Amino acid sequence: MKRGLSCILMMAMLLLSLGGACADPSLTLQDSSVRSGSWTEAYAQILQERSLDIRAYEEYVSSVTSNMQCRPVGLMDLTGDGVPELIFLDLVTDTEYGFNVGRLWIYTSDKSGVHCALTLQPEIDDMLHSTLYVGKNGLLTLHFNDTERTWTMRLQPDKAGHYKAETILMAEEDFSGEGPDLYYRNGKKISVKKYRSEMERVQSAQGSLVGSFMVDDGFCGFAYTLEEARQELSARQADSGNGGGQLADRLPELSFFQGTFSPGQKFPVYSAPSTRSWRGANGKAAITSGSEIFVAGTDDDWILIMYELNSGVTRVGYIDPEKITGSYSAGDALSFAKIPMILAKGTEMTDDPVHQKTVMGKLKKGASVVCLAKYQGWIYVEAKVSGKTARGFISPSALGDE
Repeated sequence: MKRGLSCILMMAMLLLSLGGACADPSLTLQDSSVRSGSWTEAYAQILQERSLDIRAYEEYVSSVTSNMQCRPVGLMDLTGDGVPELIFLDLVTDTEYGFNVGRLWIYTSDKSGVHCALTLQPEIDDMLHSTLYVGKNGLLTLHFNDTERTWTMRLQPDKAGHYKAETILMAEEDFSGEGPDLYYRNGKKISVKKYRSEMERVQSAQGSLVGSFMVDDGFCGFAYTLEEARQELSARQADSGNGGGQLADRLPELSFFQGTFSPGQKFPVYSAPSTRSWRGANGKAAITSGSEIFVAGTDDDWILIMYELNSGVTRVGYIDPEKITGSYSAGDALSFAKIPMILAKGTEMTDDPVHQKTVMGKLKKGASVVCLAKYQGWIYVEAKVSGKTARGFISPSALGDE
Protein backbone atom coordinates (compact mmCIF):
# COMPACT_ATOMS: atom_id res chain seq x y z
CA MET A 1 0.00 0.00 0.00
CA LYS A 2 1.29 3.41 -0.91
CA ARG A 3 1.23 5.79 1.99
CA GLY A 4 2.46 9.35 2.34
CA LEU A 5 5.15 11.24 4.15
CA SER A 6 5.02 14.92 3.31
CA CYS A 7 6.89 16.71 6.05
CA ILE A 8 10.45 15.35 5.99
CA LEU A 9 11.69 18.39 4.13
CA MET A 10 13.73 20.62 6.37
CA MET A 11 17.12 20.14 4.78
CA ALA A 12 16.22 22.01 1.62
CA MET A 13 15.86 25.19 3.66
CA LEU A 14 18.97 24.40 5.65
CA LEU A 15 20.87 24.14 2.40
CA LEU A 16 19.60 27.49 1.14
CA SER A 17 20.37 29.21 4.42
CA LEU A 18 23.96 27.96 4.27
CA GLY A 19 24.53 29.19 0.73
CA GLY A 20 24.79 25.73 -0.81
CA ALA A 21 26.71 24.04 1.98
CA CYS A 22 25.42 20.76 3.36
CA ALA A 23 24.53 20.49 7.06
CA ASP A 24 23.12 17.86 9.39
CA PRO A 25 19.47 18.41 10.31
CA SER A 26 18.38 19.27 13.81
CA LEU A 27 16.34 16.41 15.31
CA THR A 28 15.17 17.89 18.59
CA LEU A 29 12.64 15.95 20.65
CA GLN A 30 9.63 18.13 21.41
CA ASP A 31 8.32 15.75 24.09
CA SER A 32 10.65 14.20 26.68
CA SER A 33 7.93 12.71 28.88
CA VAL A 34 7.50 8.99 29.58
CA ARG A 35 3.90 7.83 29.81
CA SER A 36 2.86 4.82 31.85
CA GLY A 37 -0.04 2.48 31.20
CA SER A 38 -0.86 0.50 28.06
CA TRP A 39 0.40 1.73 24.71
CA THR A 40 -3.16 1.96 23.41
CA GLU A 41 -4.15 4.31 26.23
CA ALA A 42 -0.98 6.38 25.91
CA TYR A 43 -1.30 6.72 22.13
CA ALA A 44 -4.94 7.76 22.47
CA GLN A 45 -3.94 10.40 25.03
CA ILE A 46 -1.20 11.75 22.73
CA LEU A 47 -3.62 12.03 19.81
CA GLN A 48 -6.07 13.89 22.04
CA GLU A 49 -3.38 16.35 23.12
CA ARG A 50 -2.28 16.99 19.53
CA SER A 51 -5.75 16.78 17.95
CA LEU A 52 -6.11 20.49 17.09
CA ASP A 53 -2.74 20.60 15.32
CA ILE A 54 -3.37 17.27 13.55
CA ARG A 55 -6.70 18.55 12.22
CA ALA A 56 -4.97 21.79 11.22
CA TYR A 57 -2.53 19.75 9.16
CA GLU A 58 -5.39 17.92 7.42
CA GLU A 59 -6.99 21.26 6.55
CA TYR A 60 -3.67 22.74 5.44
CA VAL A 61 -2.98 19.87 3.00
CA SER A 62 -6.49 20.17 1.61
CA SER A 63 -6.10 23.91 1.08
CA VAL A 64 -2.78 23.78 -0.76
CA THR A 65 -3.43 20.66 -2.85
CA SER A 66 -6.99 21.18 -4.11
CA ASN A 67 -8.65 18.89 -1.57
CA MET A 68 -6.04 16.12 -1.62
CA GLN A 69 -7.05 13.30 0.74
CA CYS A 70 -5.02 13.42 3.96
CA ARG A 71 -4.58 10.62 6.51
CA PRO A 72 -2.00 11.99 8.94
CA VAL A 73 -1.84 9.12 11.48
CA GLY A 74 -0.17 5.72 11.24
CA LEU A 75 0.16 2.69 13.52
CA MET A 76 3.02 0.54 12.28
CA ASP A 77 5.52 -1.77 13.95
CA LEU A 78 8.83 -0.23 12.90
CA THR A 79 11.06 -1.93 15.48
CA GLY A 80 9.75 -5.50 15.10
CA ASP A 81 8.80 -5.96 18.77
CA GLY A 82 5.13 -6.67 18.04
CA VAL A 83 3.88 -3.29 19.29
CA PRO A 84 3.20 -0.61 16.68
CA GLU A 85 4.77 2.82 16.74
CA LEU A 86 2.47 5.84 16.61
CA ILE A 87 3.34 8.06 13.62
CA PHE A 88 1.56 11.30 12.88
CA LEU A 89 1.87 14.71 11.26
CA ASP A 90 0.68 17.96 12.78
CA LEU A 91 0.93 21.62 11.77
CA VAL A 92 3.03 24.39 13.29
CA THR A 93 3.98 27.85 12.07
CA ASP A 94 7.69 28.46 11.74
CA THR A 95 8.44 31.54 13.88
CA GLU A 96 11.49 32.64 11.87
CA TYR A 97 10.08 32.41 8.35
CA GLY A 98 6.33 32.44 8.98
CA PHE A 99 5.65 29.31 6.93
CA ASN A 100 3.07 26.68 7.85
CA VAL A 101 5.06 23.48 8.24
CA GLY A 102 4.23 19.85 8.79
CA ARG A 103 5.95 18.19 11.74
CA LEU A 104 6.59 14.45 11.98
CA TRP A 105 6.25 12.60 15.29
CA ILE A 106 7.07 8.98 16.14
CA TYR A 107 6.18 7.53 19.54
CA THR A 108 7.28 4.07 20.68
CA SER A 109 6.56 1.74 23.60
CA ASP A 110 9.07 -0.24 25.63
CA LYS A 111 9.38 -1.63 29.16
CA SER A 112 9.75 1.85 30.66
CA GLY A 113 6.57 3.16 29.00
CA VAL A 114 5.65 5.22 25.94
CA HIS A 115 8.01 7.98 24.84
CA CYS A 116 8.74 10.14 21.81
CA ALA A 117 11.34 8.57 19.50
CA LEU A 118 11.52 11.27 16.83
CA THR A 119 10.36 14.82 16.17
CA LEU A 120 11.33 16.19 12.77
CA GLN A 121 10.31 19.74 11.90
CA PRO A 122 11.25 21.29 8.56
CA GLU A 123 11.70 25.00 8.04
CA ILE A 124 9.53 25.03 4.91
CA ASP A 125 6.88 22.58 3.81
CA ASP A 126 7.33 22.09 0.08
CA MET A 127 5.40 19.23 -1.57
CA LEU A 128 8.44 17.19 -2.43
CA HIS A 129 8.35 13.59 -3.56
CA SER A 130 9.45 11.39 -0.68
CA THR A 131 9.51 7.78 0.43
CA LEU A 132 10.04 6.14 3.80
CA TYR A 133 11.48 2.66 4.35
CA VAL A 134 12.06 0.57 7.46
CA GLY A 135 14.88 -1.95 7.65
CA LYS A 136 16.45 -4.25 10.22
CA ASN A 137 16.32 -3.16 13.87
CA GLY A 138 14.07 -0.19 13.13
CA LEU A 139 16.42 1.54 10.67
CA LEU A 140 14.51 4.27 8.82
CA THR A 141 15.55 5.49 5.37
CA LEU A 142 14.04 8.65 3.91
CA HIS A 143 14.38 9.57 0.25
CA PHE A 144 13.14 12.97 -0.87
CA ASN A 145 13.99 15.62 -3.45
CA ASP A 146 13.18 19.09 -4.64
CA THR A 147 13.83 20.51 -8.11
CA GLU A 148 17.61 20.56 -7.84
CA ARG A 149 18.51 18.42 -4.82
CA THR A 150 17.99 14.81 -3.80
CA TRP A 151 18.32 13.85 -0.15
CA THR A 152 18.70 10.42 1.41
CA MET A 153 18.66 10.23 5.18
CA ARG A 154 19.15 7.19 7.44
CA LEU A 155 17.85 7.30 11.01
CA GLN A 156 18.88 4.67 13.56
CA PRO A 157 17.29 4.26 17.01
CA ASP A 158 19.78 4.41 19.88
CA LYS A 159 19.66 2.41 23.12
CA ALA A 160 17.22 4.89 24.62
CA GLY A 161 14.82 4.40 21.69
CA HIS A 162 15.41 7.84 20.11
CA TYR A 163 16.17 8.21 16.40
CA LYS A 164 19.49 9.77 15.44
CA ALA A 165 20.79 10.72 11.99
CA GLU A 166 23.35 8.11 10.93
CA THR A 167 23.95 9.01 7.28
CA ILE A 168 22.84 11.98 5.17
CA LEU A 169 23.54 11.93 1.44
CA MET A 170 22.79 14.85 -0.86
CA ALA A 171 23.11 15.30 -4.61
CA GLU A 172 22.85 18.85 -5.99
CA GLU A 173 22.44 18.95 -9.75
CA ASP A 174 23.20 22.07 -11.77
CA PHE A 175 20.61 22.12 -14.54
CA SER A 176 21.88 25.45 -15.88
CA GLY A 177 25.08 23.86 -17.09
CA GLU A 178 27.14 26.66 -15.53
CA GLY A 179 28.56 24.68 -12.65
CA PRO A 180 29.39 21.12 -11.58
CA ASP A 181 27.05 18.68 -9.85
CA LEU A 182 27.88 18.42 -6.15
CA TYR A 183 27.63 15.47 -3.78
CA TYR A 184 27.80 15.36 0.02
CA ARG A 185 27.90 12.81 2.80
CA ASN A 186 27.21 14.10 6.32
CA GLY A 187 28.04 17.65 5.23
CA LYS A 188 31.31 16.87 3.43
CA LYS A 189 31.85 16.90 -0.32
CA ILE A 190 32.44 13.51 -1.91
CA SER A 191 32.99 12.29 -5.46
CA VAL A 192 30.15 11.04 -7.63
CA LYS A 193 31.73 7.56 -7.47
CA LYS A 194 31.70 7.63 -3.67
CA TYR A 195 28.15 9.00 -3.66
CA ARG A 196 26.87 6.17 -5.85
CA SER A 197 28.67 3.61 -3.72
CA GLU A 198 27.09 5.06 -0.57
CA MET A 199 23.66 5.07 -2.20
CA GLU A 200 24.02 1.39 -3.09
CA ARG A 201 24.95 0.62 0.51
CA VAL A 202 21.97 2.55 1.86
CA GLN A 203 19.49 1.05 -0.60
CA SER A 204 20.69 -2.49 0.07
CA ALA A 205 19.68 -2.14 3.74
CA GLN A 206 16.65 0.13 3.48
CA GLY A 207 14.18 -2.73 3.85
CA SER A 208 10.45 -2.51 3.24
CA LEU A 209 8.45 0.44 1.99
CA VAL A 210 6.48 2.14 4.75
CA GLY A 211 4.98 4.93 2.71
CA SER A 212 5.42 7.45 -0.05
CA PHE A 213 4.16 10.92 -0.85
CA MET A 214 3.50 11.77 -4.46
CA VAL A 215 1.72 15.02 -5.28
CA ASP A 216 0.07 13.56 -8.37
CA ASP A 217 -1.37 10.55 -6.52
CA GLY A 218 -4.00 12.57 -4.67
CA PHE A 219 -3.09 11.05 -1.29
CA CYS A 220 -1.17 12.37 1.68
CA GLY A 221 -0.57 10.66 4.98
CA PHE A 222 -0.44 7.18 6.44
CA ALA A 223 -3.27 4.74 7.18
CA TYR A 224 -5.74 6.73 9.27
CA THR A 225 -7.51 10.00 9.71
CA LEU A 226 -7.48 11.25 13.28
CA GLU A 227 -10.92 9.80 14.00
CA GLU A 228 -10.11 6.47 12.35
CA ALA A 229 -6.95 6.17 14.46
CA ARG A 230 -8.92 6.84 17.64
CA GLN A 231 -11.43 4.15 16.71
CA GLU A 232 -8.66 1.67 15.96
CA LEU A 233 -6.95 2.32 19.29
CA SER A 234 -10.27 1.96 21.10
CA ALA A 235 -10.87 -1.42 19.42
CA ARG A 236 -7.36 -2.64 20.27
CA GLN A 237 -7.78 -1.51 23.87
CA ALA A 238 -10.95 -3.59 24.09
CA ASP A 239 -9.13 -6.58 22.61
CA SER A 240 -6.29 -6.37 25.15
CA GLY A 241 -8.74 -6.41 28.07
CA ASN A 242 -11.83 -8.54 28.47
CA GLY A 243 -12.91 -8.17 24.89
CA GLY A 244 -15.40 -11.05 24.98
CA GLY A 245 -14.64 -12.36 21.51
CA GLN A 246 -13.98 -9.05 19.77
CA LEU A 247 -10.49 -10.15 18.70
CA ALA A 248 -11.70 -13.30 16.98
CA ASP A 249 -14.25 -11.26 15.06
CA ARG A 250 -11.43 -9.21 13.53
CA LEU A 251 -9.26 -12.15 12.46
CA PRO A 252 -9.55 -14.00 9.13
CA GLU A 253 -10.16 -17.74 9.26
CA LEU A 254 -7.41 -19.97 7.89
CA SER A 255 -8.51 -22.75 5.57
CA PHE A 256 -6.44 -25.45 3.85
CA PHE A 257 -7.02 -27.32 0.59
CA GLN A 258 -5.20 -30.36 -0.74
CA GLY A 259 -2.27 -29.24 -2.86
CA THR A 260 -0.39 -30.96 -5.64
CA PHE A 261 3.40 -31.03 -5.99
CA SER A 262 5.69 -32.81 -8.42
CA PRO A 263 6.84 -35.90 -6.47
CA GLY A 264 10.33 -36.76 -5.32
CA GLN A 265 11.40 -33.43 -3.82
CA LYS A 266 12.22 -32.57 -0.21
CA PHE A 267 11.55 -29.05 1.09
CA PRO A 268 12.69 -27.49 4.39
CA VAL A 269 9.76 -26.18 6.44
CA TYR A 270 10.00 -23.04 8.58
CA SER A 271 7.48 -21.69 11.06
CA ALA A 272 7.50 -18.23 9.40
CA PRO A 273 8.29 -17.07 5.85
CA SER A 274 12.04 -16.70 6.38
CA THR A 275 15.04 -19.00 6.54
CA ARG A 276 15.99 -17.17 9.77
CA SER A 277 12.75 -18.11 11.52
CA TRP A 278 12.27 -20.89 14.09
CA ARG A 279 12.26 -24.36 12.53
CA GLY A 280 10.77 -27.48 14.10
CA ALA A 281 12.30 -30.95 14.54
CA ASN A 282 15.41 -29.40 16.09
CA GLY A 283 15.94 -27.27 13.02
CA LYS A 284 15.36 -30.10 10.53
CA ALA A 285 11.63 -29.92 9.76
CA ALA A 286 10.99 -30.92 6.13
CA ILE A 287 8.36 -32.43 3.85
CA THR A 288 8.79 -34.73 0.85
CA SER A 289 6.51 -34.06 -2.12
CA GLY A 290 4.34 -37.03 -2.86
CA SER A 291 3.06 -36.94 0.71
CA GLU A 292 -0.33 -35.42 1.39
CA ILE A 293 0.17 -31.63 1.64
CA PHE A 294 -2.55 -29.10 2.38
CA VAL A 295 -2.11 -25.48 1.29
CA ALA A 296 -3.58 -22.29 2.80
CA GLY A 297 -2.00 -19.69 0.50
CA THR A 298 1.08 -17.47 0.31
CA ASP A 299 2.66 -14.81 2.49
CA ASP A 300 5.61 -12.87 1.11
CA ASP A 301 5.56 -15.49 -1.71
CA TRP A 302 6.20 -18.34 0.77
CA ILE A 303 3.58 -21.13 0.81
CA LEU A 304 1.78 -21.88 4.09
CA ILE A 305 1.16 -25.63 4.33
CA MET A 306 -0.12 -28.28 6.72
CA TYR A 307 1.02 -31.91 6.67
CA GLU A 308 1.05 -34.98 8.92
CA LEU A 309 4.09 -37.01 9.93
CA ASN A 310 4.15 -40.80 10.35
CA SER A 311 4.13 -40.25 14.12
CA GLY A 312 0.71 -38.64 13.87
CA VAL A 313 2.06 -35.15 14.50
CA THR A 314 0.57 -32.42 12.33
CA ARG A 315 2.79 -29.49 11.41
CA VAL A 316 1.92 -26.08 9.96
CA GLY A 317 4.73 -24.09 8.38
CA TYR A 318 6.13 -22.40 5.29
CA ILE A 319 8.08 -23.61 2.28
CA ASP A 320 10.02 -21.45 -0.16
CA PRO A 321 8.74 -21.88 -3.74
CA GLU A 322 12.20 -21.03 -5.06
CA LYS A 323 13.28 -24.47 -3.76
CA ILE A 324 10.53 -26.20 -5.78
CA THR A 325 10.94 -27.54 -9.30
CA GLY A 326 8.04 -28.72 -11.39
CA SER A 327 4.38 -27.92 -10.79
CA TYR A 328 2.91 -27.07 -7.40
CA SER A 329 -0.09 -25.48 -5.70
CA ALA A 330 0.41 -22.12 -3.99
CA GLY A 331 -3.06 -20.71 -3.45
CA ASP A 332 -3.95 -17.05 -3.16
CA ALA A 333 -2.08 -14.41 -1.16
CA LEU A 334 -3.10 -14.50 2.51
CA SER A 335 -4.44 -11.36 4.18
CA PHE A 336 -3.40 -11.47 7.83
CA ALA A 337 -4.79 -9.02 10.40
CA LYS A 338 -1.44 -8.29 12.14
CA ILE A 339 -2.94 -7.05 15.42
CA PRO A 340 -0.33 -6.55 18.21
CA MET A 341 -1.42 -7.91 21.59
CA ILE A 342 0.01 -8.52 25.06
CA LEU A 343 -0.52 -11.93 26.66
CA ALA A 344 -2.87 -11.81 29.66
CA LYS A 345 -1.32 -15.04 30.93
CA GLY A 346 1.45 -17.45 30.04
CA THR A 347 0.79 -20.08 27.39
CA GLU A 348 2.36 -22.68 25.12
CA MET A 349 2.60 -22.19 21.36
CA THR A 350 2.21 -25.14 19.02
CA ASP A 351 2.60 -25.75 15.30
CA ASP A 352 0.15 -28.67 15.58
CA PRO A 353 -3.34 -27.18 15.86
CA VAL A 354 -4.95 -30.56 15.12
CA HIS A 355 -3.46 -32.82 17.80
CA GLN A 356 -1.33 -30.39 19.85
CA LYS A 357 1.44 -32.96 20.13
CA THR A 358 4.33 -30.51 19.77
CA VAL A 359 5.21 -27.42 21.80
CA MET A 360 7.25 -24.80 19.96
CA GLY A 361 7.90 -22.78 23.11
CA LYS A 362 6.40 -21.24 26.21
CA LEU A 363 5.33 -17.60 26.12
CA LYS A 364 5.24 -15.64 29.37
CA LYS A 365 2.51 -13.37 30.64
CA GLY A 366 3.11 -9.86 29.27
CA ALA A 367 4.89 -11.15 26.15
CA SER A 368 4.13 -9.39 22.86
CA VAL A 369 2.50 -11.31 20.03
CA VAL A 370 1.03 -10.31 16.68
CA CYS A 371 -2.33 -11.93 15.97
CA LEU A 372 -2.58 -13.00 12.33
CA ALA A 373 -5.59 -15.27 11.92
CA LYS A 374 -7.74 -17.90 13.62
CA TYR A 375 -8.12 -21.63 12.99
CA GLN A 376 -10.57 -24.04 14.60
CA GLY A 377 -10.64 -22.21 17.93
CA TRP A 378 -6.94 -21.30 17.94
CA ILE A 379 -5.32 -17.89 17.41
CA TYR A 380 -2.49 -17.94 14.86
CA VAL A 381 0.22 -15.56 16.09
CA GLU A 382 3.76 -14.40 15.48
CA ALA A 383 6.10 -14.23 18.47
CA LYS A 384 9.68 -14.82 19.53
CA VAL A 385 10.76 -18.38 20.40
CA SER A 386 14.35 -18.94 21.50
CA GLY A 387 15.19 -15.51 20.12
CA LYS A 388 13.82 -16.28 16.65
CA THR A 389 10.66 -15.18 14.88
CA ALA A 390 8.08 -17.95 15.01
CA ARG A 391 4.47 -18.43 13.98
CA GLY A 392 2.18 -20.85 15.72
CA PHE A 393 -1.09 -21.34 17.52
CA ILE A 394 -2.14 -20.31 21.03
CA SER A 395 -5.35 -20.47 23.03
CA PRO A 396 -7.58 -17.36 22.90
CA SER A 397 -7.71 -17.46 26.71
CA ALA A 398 -4.04 -16.39 26.81
CA LEU A 399 -5.21 -13.08 25.33
CA GLY A 400 -8.13 -12.68 27.72
CA ASP A 401 -10.47 -13.69 24.89
CA GLU A 402 -12.86 -16.62 25.27
